[in-house]
Amino acid sequence: MLIWDLTLQVFTMARFILNNDYHFLSFAFIHNSNDNKCVMVLEMHRNSDGTFRASICPTALLHPRKTRAIDGAKVYNELEIYGVVIGGEKLEQLILELHQRDNNFSLAVNRQGLCLSFLVPDERRDRFYPIHDLFDWRRYGVNVPKLVSGPCGEAKVMEEFRQKEELKDLCLELGKIKKELCRKEKELKDLGSELEKTKEEFHQNVKELKDSGLELEKTKYELCKMEKERKDLSLELEKTKEEFFQKENELKDICLELEKTKEEFCQKENKLNDLDLKLEKTEEELRQNEKELKDLSFELGKTKEKFSQKEKELKDLGSQLDKTKEEFCLKENELNDLDLELEKKEEEFRQNVKELKDLGLDLEKTKEEFCQKEKELKNLESQLQEKKKDLRHCEKQLDEKDQELKNLTKRLRDEQNDQVIIGSIYREYCNNISFEKRLQNLFTISRETHVILAFARDYDDSERRTNGIFKEFFDQNVTPLMIANFKRDSPTTKIFLCIGDRSQRYPFRITNKRRWITNATTSLRRIIRHYGFDGIDVYYTRSDVEANDFIYAIGTVIDTLMTQQIITTASLAPCSFMHRPNYNFYAELYKRNPNNFDYVVFQTHDDNNDVPLNDAQALITNFIDLASNQNYPKEKLLIGHSILPRDWDTIPYPVILTALPQLIKSGVVQGTSVWNLTDDQELKKLTVQNKVKIALPTTLDSQQVNP
Repeated sequence: MLIWDLTLQVFTMARFILNNDYHFLSFAFIHNSNDNKCVMVLEMHRNSDGTFRASICPTALLHPRKTRAIDGAKVYNELEIYGVVIGGEKLEQLILELHQRDNNFSLAVNRQGLCLSFLVPDERRDRFYPIHDLFDWRRYGVNVPKLVSGPCGEAKVMEEFRQKEELKDLCLELGKIKKELCRKEKELKDLGSELEKTKEEFHQNVKELKDSGLELEKTKYELCKMEKERKDLSLELEKTKEEFFQKENELKDICLELEKTKEEFCQKENKLNDLDLKLEKTEEELRQNEKELKDLSFELGKTKEKFSQKEKELKDLGSQLDKTKEEFCLKENELNDLDLELEKKEEEFRQNVKELKDLGLDLEKTKEEFCQKEKELKNLESQLQEKKKDLRHCEKQLDEKDQELKNLTKRLRDEQNDQVIIGSIYREYCNNISFEKRLQNLFTISRETHVILAFARDYDDSERRTNGIFKEFFDQNVTPLMIANFKRDSPTTKIFLCIGDRSQRYPFRITNKRRWITNATTSLRRIIRHYGFDGIDVYYTRSDVEANDFIYAIGTVIDTLMTQQIITTASLAPCSFMHRPNYNFYAELYKRNPNNFDYVVFQTHDDNNDVPLNDAQALITNFIDLASNQNYPKEKLLIGHSILPRDWDTIPYPVILTALPQLIKSGVVQGTSVWNLTDDQELKKLTVQNKVKIALPTTLDSQQVNP
């Protein structure tokens, strides 16, 4: 009997399905419990000598009433065998039957009805022997199908176990016969020695019989009797030898069957060798593919070098374009000065004509002055024509530079892979319904698409704190029906509710932790259920409370919503200043709740450094440090950046475009997060003010923004 000393833990299960032949059911006691009888599921492993050994810990426990896990083993209240469910009274009957069997010897049974038991108590865990016809599943309504050799060879293994059992029985009988034969031979030897003694006595008696004939007759009679017994023993010995030879022949037949089984095993082994040869060929092809992949990587390196050269040329053209713009502005200013001077001359001319008319000066003098003024006017007009000609030439050069820049930008975008720029996860922050058309086909490029609706804050419309009562502040045109339709059309999309705010005007603050947690849980549950959000994104850039209060409050709310299955995922959006209080807040929050946060999005555009980060390699190094030294898993990291030019003073957009493919390809981050909270009016103003355009990734619906 196996007894387990088990410690109770909280874990609720329902039904265990016995769907294989190597799981066996055995009786067990539960210590420290009144209702202590149960059935444990043991996984049996075959030994080389045909016996079985049990695993150290049970796979599961079966009990009609208990629901909590016991010493790490799950507890089930029902058992399913070949589609038949055994529970309640049936399960109690099964426990009692195994208990009764356990009083005589330890018994384990599988779904086929095969029973295993140990013969020696010291070998109770390492040597179980097969036993048949001790258990019948039909009394529990289970119809066990006939054994059929399937892909796993379970029927063949069971038949082999039966052959082993029969061979073992024959060996035991043969051993008994040998012992009996040895005993008979010993008795025969004893009789022979007694016969020798009797002969000696006979010779002595012969001497004595010479003196007494009666004693001789008695001795002859006893000698005949003993000779008869010897003959009977010889006959029994011959019969025993015949039985021994018969058993030996049966043993030879069994050995022949074993030889046939070995031949079949050799055939299977030959097939396995053939499969190994095929595997070696496949590995050789894989090595060739790896070699080709290395060649492709070398070509990709060359393409990157060309890309760097083109990027350098693009920067040179940008500088030339800036110089051309300056020259154009100078020419335009000169032209404006000439226009003003011409207007002054014309005004003076008109005044002179008026004065000449009023004063009645001499006509000749007036004509001379008029001719001089006219000559000066012609000179000014010729200068004006030359300036206009120079201006048209500058405009033509500007258009050529603009066209060349567009071509280089287009080539740059064509050479880049959308999947590399985006990664397996693409996330976008927005506050209106603009994402519906822009992201509707994005799920064909990225593995996951995240839409983050911002924001929900515990402030009212007058910007007064509400102590945890959150209110949505995104566009009212975003409705639950629109979100449901978008998720239906984009099956890989997750919709997050962003709590907090990017602005430092709405810091995180609590006055009563318990009340804040209760209010936040209730209000966020209402918003999430109403709109159908999948998760929550935590995005605070300022906190007016200590780190422990922030971590405890946010962690408790997220954990409660997860436990209640209100949300299925959550993410953090810490800022990129690496050694400041907010960063420590988020790092400790993730460290205490790693299983609740599936994504960590570092927002590079929220860095408050006075000096912008212009080195792509420095940005890559920062994210490598996050993954290696700050305990953020690479499979959860996303790089966050803004597509709005007003945010590029922190990290210029070309730096992001350079670092992003390298970070994604090296596996440091899994995707990109885009900040897109703006309106169309702002983009139109930016387009009017600047002529030079850069192309954003095609995943943003080919939208163009001016730097």
